[in-house]
Amino acid sequence: MAILLLLCPILQYHVYLSHDISWHLIETQRFLAGGTYSQNFMDIDPPIIIYTLIIPVLIAKYLVMNIVWVTRCYVFLLCLISLCCCLTVLKKLFFNNRLMLNVVAITISFILLILPIYEFGQRDHLMLVFIFPYLCMICALVSGFVFSRKLSMMISLLAGIGFIVNIKLWPLFLITEIYLTAHRGWKTFFRWETFIILGVTILYLVSIFIFTPDYVSFVLPLVMSLYVGGYNITWEEIFLSSASMSFIASFIGYFLFLLQTKKSKPLLTLCLIANTTFWVVYILTRKVWYYHQYTVLAFSLLMLVLMITEIISQYRFNAPHFVSIAMIVFLGFMLLIGPLKGYLNLQSEAYLTYNPHQSTLLSKLIQTTQQLAEHQSIFVFSVSMRQGTLMTYAHVDYASRFNTLWMLPGLLDQARKKAVSEQRARQLQANLLAQDLYHYRPEVIIVDNTNDFEYLDSDYFNYIAYFSENRCFRALWQQYVPVKDIQNYVFYQRKKPFANKNVKIASCEALDQLLKPHE
Repeated sequence: MAILLLLCPILQYHVYLSHDISWHLIETQRFLAGGTYSQNFMDIDPPIIIYTLIIPVLIAKYLVMNIVWVTRCYVFLLCLISLCCCLTVLKKLFFNNRLMLNVVAITISFILLILPIYEFGQRDHLMLVFIFPYLCMICALVSGFVFSRKLSMMISLLAGIGFIVNIKLWPLFLITEIYLTAHRGWKTFFRWETFIILGVTILYLVSIFIFTPDYVSFVLPLVMSLYVGGYNITWEEIFLSSASMSFIASFIGYFLFLLQTKKSKPLLTLCLIANTTFWVVYILTRKVWYYHQYTVLAFSLLMLVLMITEIISQYRFNAPHFVSIAMIVFLGFMLLIGPLKGYLNLQSEAYLTYNPHQSTLLSKLIQTTQQLAEHQSIFVFSVSMRQGTLMTYAHVDYASRFNTLWMLPGLLDQARKKAVSEQRARQLQANLLAQDLYHYRPEVIIVDNTNDFEYLDSDYFNYIAYFSENRCFRALWQQYVPVKDIQNYVFYQRKKPFANKNVKIASCEALDQLLKPHE
């Protein structure tokens, strides 16, 4: 376990901060400066992610520290708190089984510290950090153990935050409580822990309407109509993904384990319940990014370790036993495909900050951005470009409320279906984007011409032609000239005659007046 605690910061030192977290930090800074969802940032994620990052943003600001490392230390500290709570509970749960205690503690440490890789601090990772102690406590309560009110309340507070960090997984709270009441009776639902989790959820929902009402009234309808179905992959890809394969492996392994031992284990059963919930949400969202798969991979791994450890600790050499071990180990190798693929992505998607053998694409983009626009603003035309990483490491501001053009895939899908609302939503996106570019007047604009057009269902998509239907955008674009091309990322720089950012453009002034009712 100590090795994992040491390995985590070493690994993070060699990996870029997640582009999503980088953008969320910028959102949080804009929010603390008085910004709103509709005017200063338009992110698909609800405001809980902003609330969780307020602490590192304030520390970095007032102590003048590197925000990347403050954020990583903050997440690492949360992991340590979670692990301490888990260990306290597990010591009771496995008080007479030292082997199982050590194995489970090491596995949970690996899941929280190493498995996230590039997604360290991502929303789904934070959710597991917060809810792991609660799940361990539920297992202990099922087995008849009791805990001090102080520890129970602390674990419940963490769980309350965890369940709202990814609100889609909030039903897991109800499912685990049903599992507990099935073993201990319906009165167990009325506990301090339950009321705290419900209270945190209610306070959070109220806070949304108080502090970020425009997320509900303005952003959320766009997310539901354009984003939810805009980045979907095929069902075949979903069911053949690492998460689905690992879930199937753990599911089959669970019933092989039951056939062999003839006895259900509370922790293993609860892991299956949680893993099934995670997997169902995963296939319904139809997003295959690693952080979406992370929770399924994590609990599949934990289930595998629990089963193998239990079988080996009670080893009796006979044919059925040998077959069960062989099958579970085989399923374990299937499970390893997911984490292994994640580690390989470190190279293939250029997430490494340090590579002595080659200069990665992302490092080249960062270097060029610094040369052309350091301490100024930029904008990137892309549906998948990692703008957050560029902003964090190139020391530039971002000239838009959109972290990426996340509305675009949904708009194109609606256009193909000839949806009535498509034209109005398309005009809204173009107007908001043009307004941002007019106000910020970015020094550099980067156009993504890579082959990442799978979300747009096209071999090539011309962003400039698409947005040039907007008069304000068309006038602004005339101020830029191409200066560099890096592996299909084209850099455009503002022409020197247009260096004065205060020059008014009639069509953009008219657009400002038009958008005033939305402010």
